[in-house]
Amino acid sequence: FVKDRTLIDAHARRLALLGFNLVRLHHHDSSSWVQPCLIADGPTSQEFNEESLDTYFYWIKALKENGIYVWADLRTGRMFREGDKIPGWGDFKADAKKGGGGAGLCYVNPRLQELMDQFAEKLLTRKNPHTGLAIKDDPAVMGALLLNEQDFTSHFGNALLGDKGAPYHNAIFNDLTKAFAEKTKLDLDKVRQTWLPGPSKLFLNDIEYAWSKARIAKLRALGFKGPVASGHNWGNPLFSLPALTAGEMIDTHAYQEAEFLGENPRYTGIYTHLLAVSALPDRPLATTEYNSEEVGRDAFAIPLHMAGMAAFQDWDAPLLYGYSQDGLSGAKLSAWSSHNIPSIVGLMPVAALLF
Repeated sequence: FVKDRTLIDAHARRLALLGFNLVRLHHHDSSSWVQPCLIADGPTSQEFNEESLDTYFYWIKALKENGIYVWADLRTGRMFREGDKIPGWGDFKADAKKGGGGAGLCYVNPRLQELMDQFAEKLLTRKNPHTGLAIKDDPAVMGALLLNEQDFTSHFGNALLGDKGAPYHNAIFNDLTKAFAEKTKLDLDKVRQTWLPGPSKLFLNDIEYAWSKARIAKLRALGFKGPVASGHNWGNPLFSLPALTAGEMIDTHAYQEAEFLGENPRYTGIYTHLLAVSALPDRPLATTEYNSEEVGRDAFAIPLHMAGMAAFQDWDAPLLYGYSQDGLSGAKLSAWSSHNIPSIVGLMPVAALLF
């Protein structure tokens, strides 16, 4: 969140001069990351913070004026609240780390799906006072993401198991797995072994794919025409890819430790290998998060290495994460805020030309 509009204008221009033509507006709904975020304080998570929303809209205007497209996330870190009247609310408090986020639970809870659809509709259809266009109608908004790093097929597929302290959602899970096993003639016990490759991954992909298709259909009904990524392949095996084909593009995340150019690729994988396995012949490939995790060592290699690999592999949208996560006027050195790290951001114009 940046209140100073002159700072937004200056950085939008700087981004353009550095060679960026696409910016992802991220963590807009994450109260633990952005203060204030788009979600207003109160008993529910259903109201916008108007000041934050206006800043969000101003970023779109400033970037657009500098020839930069926008990637819109629809759900990143929104925390649901008791006033949202979600059935099985007690399950959200079973894991303190999970809080009110509902990671994994949203795939089987209709009320969570309804709340997410409502948020997307409000965000996409509200007219931007700085452009005169709703996000759904703005050609500067290149595309959208349904859900950030909350795949059902790997990271959160275990959230509904009986030992996870979520009895309401576990009951739904048991009914769904039984119906799937009966339909497919697969072994029920194996369908429920979500931590293992095999029949369980077919079930998890089936649920995530259908969930994503339903959300995308809602966006199309609103009039949003841009391509949609349903989620991410972030360090997942190939069994996570089928569900992601619900969207019109595949999105990936991967980070790299230092000294990676000295690794022997015959024996050691690096971040671009994780990205390459997600490339499909019939979908554009985006990477909305890549960077070096250690800015003090050979982070300078990342921009040119990524640009060269992306050009060679014919990838479509490599996005550095991130330009700023810690404030645009701060001096903190962090891989998540590269805007003031010369060894990374200084090479971006060359990387843009190479790509």
